[in-house]
Amino acid sequence: MITIKQVEAFYWTVKLGTFTAAAERLHTTQSAITKRVQDIENIFGVALFDRVGHRLVLTDRAKSICDFAKNMLQQRDAMLVQLAGNPAMTGTVRIGITEMTAMTWISTLIRQTRARYPSLQLQPRLDLSGKLQRLLLAGELDLAFLPEMYLHPDLDALPLAPVEFGWMGSPNTFDQSHRFSVEEIGRMAILGQSSDSVISAISDNWLQQRGQPYSNVLAIDNLVAIAGLAVAGLGVVCLPMDYFAEHLRDGRLAVLRTEVPPPSARYFALFRREPGSVLAKTLAALAQECCDFTVESR
Repeated sequence: MITIKQVEAFYWTVKLGTFTAAAERLHTTQSAITKRVQDIENIFGVALFDRVGHRLVLTDRAKSICDFAKNMLQQRDAMLVQLAGNPAMTGTVRIGITEMTAMTWISTLIRQTRARYPSLQLQPRLDLSGKLQRLLLAGELDLAFLPEMYLHPDLDALPLAPVEFGWMGSPNTFDQSHRFSVEEIGRMAILGQSSDSVISAISDNWLQQRGQPYSNVLAIDNLVAIAGLAVAGLGVVCLPMDYFAEHLRDGRLAVLRTEVPPPSARYFALFRREPGSVLAKTLAALAQECCDFTVESR
């Protein structure tokens, strides 16, 4: 008789393309995945894959079996949600987080996860937003907390908190009574991060949507370091207001008043739309309760 573990091994081998990737996804060995797939082949008396070099190509007969496998896993997930409750929440969830999440509310999420789902293990990955989205789409992450510009049709999304940004710089380097135009901001020395970052995306959208080119950018992929350069008077930077509230209160940074309202972005918990996403969806719902991007939330 076919087992759920065999079905999972087959489905994830098809989805991810190799036995090795399926083994990593299911937290087991490649030999175990290979054995489970071979068991299905023996049960049905058909070859499921053609080996073409290092690639596994699904046979015509196996395509219909794959559809049944997907349906079985979806039904399994639905049953866990409806009947099993918290005791069913076991396994590992690979989550993608940015620096701002790591420095604010991720500790709250970890504490709440341990309290409510003690058998559920979290495996965080810290990186820039664009890289995290690519890892999520490739199946190397189960869940990521990213701003709205990284929404994707292949991903489900639960809304988290909005984040207000502002253009900031050293109060000694600009007239705080002046209201700056987009053109004036674009001519300044702009501090930012690489193209994969939310800071870069926010700055680019705000300037380019208003037809303002800019090129005088110093990029560094550490949020606190960027703020430090702004404090030193090396340029202006678009930063989250709540996260740098202390810098604003003590006068290390000041907000540039602008003619056009500064940008904002809502964050989302993103996960793939596929069987096996029940753990990620449950954790995404918990993230909605825990999300707080103010430094005081730590």
